[in-house]
Amino acid sequence: MESIELLYFNYLEHYILKGLEINLSQEFHFTLDGDKNLRVEPIKVVNLFRNPITNLNLIVGKNGVGKTTIINSIFSFLHGSVEENMIIGIKKENIIFLYFSDERIKFKNREAKELFPEYEFQIVKDGFLLEKFPIKDEFYELETKSLVYISNFTDNSVNLSSYRYESNCGFNYSPFALINNPESFLEYGKFLSTNLSKSVTNYRLISKIKQIEFLANHKYSFNFNSPNKIRVYFYNIINRLARKYKQDEFKAFDIINDCLSLVFNNNSDNQLKNILDIHLVFSMYNITNIENYLIDKVKADKYIVSDNEEFEEKRKRTLVYYKERRNNIIKRYLNNIISLDDIINEYSKLIKESQIEIFYSRLDDKELDLVSDVNRIINSYCFIYEIGRETFNNRYFELDLESASEFLEQYLFIRNNTDIGNIISICMPDDIKYFYGSEEFYFSSGQENLLRIFTYIDSAINNMRSVQGSDDISLIILMDEPDNSLHPELQKEFIEHLNKFLNQYSNCSFHVIMTSHSPIIAGDLTSNHVLFLEKFEQDGKNIIRAVDLNKKPKTFAQNIYNLYRDTFFIDNGLIGTFADDILSSIIKHIKGEEIFRNEPQYSFEEMNIIINEIGEPLIREKFLDMLDEENKKKNLIKKLMDEKNIDISLREEILSVLLKKGRRGNDTN
Repeated sequence: MESIELLYFNYLEHYILKGLEINLSQEFHFTLDGDKNLRVEPIKVVNLFRNPITNLNLIVGKNGVGKTTIINSIFSFLHGSVEENMIIGIKKENIIFLYFSDERIKFKNREAKELFPEYEFQIVKDGFLLEKFPIKDEFYELETKSLVYISNFTDNSVNLSSYRYESNCGFNYSPFALINNPESFLEYGKFLSTNLSKSVTNYRLISKIKQIEFLANHKYSFNFNSPNKIRVYFYNIINRLARKYKQDEFKAFDIINDCLSLVFNNNSDNQLKNILDIHLVFSMYNITNIENYLIDKVKADKYIVSDNEEFEEKRKRTLVYYKERRNNIIKRYLNNIISLDDIINEYSKLIKESQIEIFYSRLDDKELDLVSDVNRIINSYCFIYEIGRETFNNRYFELDLESASEFLEQYLFIRNNTDIGNIISICMPDDIKYFYGSEEFYFSSGQENLLRIFTYIDSAINNMRSVQGSDDISLIILMDEPDNSLHPELQKEFIEHLNKFLNQYSNCSFHVIMTSHSPIIAGDLTSNHVLFLEKFEQDGKNIIRAVDLNKKPKTFAQNIYNLYRDTFFIDNGLIGTFADDILSSIIKHIKGEEIFRNEPQYSFEEMNIIINEIGEPLIREKFLDMLDEENKKKNLIKKLMDEKNIDISLREEILSVLLKKGRRGNDTN
């Protein structure tokens, strides 16, 4: 296995990150000086992590410093091309590759070798792919062997690209990418012969299947409870489709209309068979619809006379014959004249007799084999039906986790062939719910998020092992705010969970790069593992830079207040601005200062209640003292006003002093 680690990159030009250089290594520190000299020096730090985690980096900073942009950028340049306006440093085993094309940049290889005698340094001027797209028809080498991008966000800042190359795979598990391309979540060896509909419903179903597989195979022991059963509900599918049928939504598909009519009018009490027959009707129609494929005259010329008019006439005549016989096979099955096995046998004969396949080819140049596709549908149908005889109660299948995983995979194949026209999600479970015993079970959103992240990583590892034919995987994992939705207690445990989870894959290597706004996660890491980004203005432009190596705040085992103040650059205290405005108004009220119209105003009683709600004891006591002092002053003024025996001139002088101290101009009357 070739272990790969991203060490350094520099944005020589960028629309917001120009001049930003990022050092990720725990051994090397690169700098580019004003004369374009690229230098490297050793750093003395302790890498907290051991194999298989070769390195872990946390990127922190305020909103707008480019954290997500950097994660997107890494995914792009490690899985597409090294742009000409960048410098990139990558370590492969004991070789350090420096990629840049700017001829002005100078790197002293001999000096670097003296500092790091155990490493070899190689400069690559043309990069692993520096040419702009479209790529020329020539060989080029892509860089990483596997790359995972995980995001919690569905905003426009997330990279939507998802790459898949023969031996070089990038897995984009951001929600938008998965919704747009849900099949990327499946194992390579199990890709479907038809394209999945790009829909939220498929994304949700596939995500649930992968999560159940993860739990069923006990890939990781969390310290929170997990379900032991699932229920897959189909309580409304017949009514849902009957409404669409009555509204003529399938009128453009004559065979489907006819078949649905047979299902709805068969008066069968076998709800399981009715549900599966509906799936079968749509799946058979889509897979056997030869017009979904390309007309291939070159292929047909091997078997018929190559005259254009005769070819087209022959094709149309064959197509009419094929569709009539195909439709007849499905209808005879629904009328209980033939069995499922008979469907396969009769359809196989039809393909041979009609020779319909000689006129068409698949888009992906793979061999067209409709009989095999139909056979798999029938096999999946039979598998589900046999399970359903034991577990289906006319509303749902109840399955243990181990059975549920295989059940849903088989179901997914049938379901993913049911979409027709612009009608998506024709056949979908009404719900999939977790259970623990007889009680419905829910993960918290934080637990679900942690499970989701680990499921994605495990899926990527399995995919790569399938592609490479080896258990040895080197993976760069990019995570954009994985702590999002995690309760502080789970944030405290996140690095520990991640470390334990990845250490299960002892024959792999992982470089983890992630962003976060959580000081709790930063407190688990020494400052050499944390990259601090700051934004400041210079000559009217926003400049983003990484905090100097020697000026980094100390994060490891730091208390939460200092982490927020020093590490996450929060100015003007840690009290929320809304609460701060209220406290400022109370102070003004107590001191008798002018309160503006847009500032909150409270009575003495309301102020007393609010002050007693202050959670920080020192602040609360200070405010109570101020309020008590004001109360004492009011009582003294009242007593002076009521006192009849005191000299009037002395009383007025004392009142004047008290009122002047309070600056209550409107109290002088």
